[in-house]
Amino acid sequence: MLEAMSWRYVLFYIRLKAAYLSQDMKNAMSMVPESKRKSYLKTANELVDNMYEFDYYVRTPKIYESYVYYEKTLKSIDDLVALLA
Repeated sequence: MLEAMSWRYVLFYIRLKAAYLSQDMKNAMSMVPESKRKSYLKTANELVDNMYEFDYYVRTPKIYESYVYYEKTLKSIDDLVALLA
């Protein structure tokens, strides 16, 4: 387990990565072909939703939910990268 003082840095790191990820997804949108835009938008919105839910549950004492949204966030990132490849 992390020390109580370390949680502040964990929360900051998650929010920072979410902000960068949001900007990167906007830039990647210009490279996505028109035929894949709807699926890209769906996957990107799912990723953002999972990141915000993960951020919320990390701030609560609900460890299981934090882990679930961590896994969902990783899966959404993998789906988005697969869509771009």
